[in-house]
Amino acid sequence: MLLWLCLLLWTGSCWAGEMYGKGTWLGSDFYMPEDNLNDINAIEFYYSAIGILKGFRVRIESYWSEVYCHEGPIRQLLTLEEGEYVVSIEGDFKIYILSLVVTTSWGRRIPFGSREGHKFKSGNPLTGKVLTSLYGHCGPLGISKIGFGWNFPLVQEYDSMTPPSESTSAPSTTS
Repeated sequence: MLLWLCLLLWTGSCWAGEMYGKGTWLGSDFYMPEDNLNDINAIEFYYSAIGILKGFRVRIESYWSEVYCHEGPIRQLLTLEEGEYVVSIEGDFKIYILSLVVTTSWGRRIPFGSREGHKFKSGNPLTGKVLTSLYGHCGPLGISKIGFGWNFPLVQEYDSMTPPSESTSAPSTTS
């Protein structure tokens, strides 16, 4: 019995981190693993016309990941400058994830989606850890639960919360 329990805890759908959202019984889990050689330098979020986070994909170096969950008609791109990292993410959910507010190591706060519903927050800029992975549950209409993996940056340490130049850009939106 103990061996069976250990095997159950070792399966891929058992994550150590906290997940946010209500979840749906339909759909499947997803997991974007940490890259052990490079850091995330862009994230593209997909939203539906009614404001549900449908999916995302991540760029590491010059390579884009697969789309996790679903593509949507509204795309919002977060591009990180060299040496800039995601250090915390806030959001809102009802049945599905509705919004994310991404905070970077340079103090930029970039909103995605519509702020309404139950609130959540993950990550802490004071720890020095940065976003390295995402996981959750993909329901029929979009992402119904989401979680974030945090670890120390791989490519370079960030010592300062200030960018080399004071440039702030809003995310691009395409339909």
